[in-house]
This record gives sequence, structure tokens and C-alpha cells, in this order.
Amino acid sequence: MSEHTIILEGTVKDFIKSSSGNLSFTLEDSQNNLHYCFSTKKRPILSLSDSIIVIGSTTTANKVRINYLINQSKSTEENMLEASSDWMYYASLI
Repeated sequence: MSEHTIILEGTVKDFIKSSSGNLSFTLEDSQNNLHYCFSTKKRPILSLSDSIIVIGSTTTANKVRINYLINQSKSTEENMLEASSDWMYYASLI
């Protein structure tokens, strides 16, 4: 599967219920094209009609996996690829 980096700028139109519980929404760009955007890592604070910039990777079926999100309406930025820092490892001492 080939992925390409894409930068989208537009408005959050509606949130889509994901069966896996991921963040997913449609973004409408300045040419009224709709893009399906999703993230499997984090759930940023977004509202309908927020003006955002998405930097992501295209996947199959014209879906965009969000790597970085800039919310211009709320003046926030989020790295959607950050992993949790709450890692815990268990080792057996035998």
C-alpha cells in the first residue's frame, strides 16, 4: 500500500461514528471537496465549523490518517502520532 503526505485546510463539517472508537470526521476544503479524516492515537478537542489544517497520509479509499493537526479556531496544535508516556513494563525475576 502506497501512502502519500497531504496537507488539507478547511472546516470540520461533521463527526462520523467509528466502530473502533477512533476520531473521524469530514473536512470541507475551500473548493467544497469533502475529505474523510481519522486518527487512531489521540482525540483532540474539535468542534463543528472549526477551521483546521491537517497534515496526514493518504490511505485507501481517499481516507486521510491525521499526523498533525492545527486548529486555527482554537489556536492549538497537536502531534497526533505522539505515544503515551505512561509505559509500564513487567519483568519476571526468576
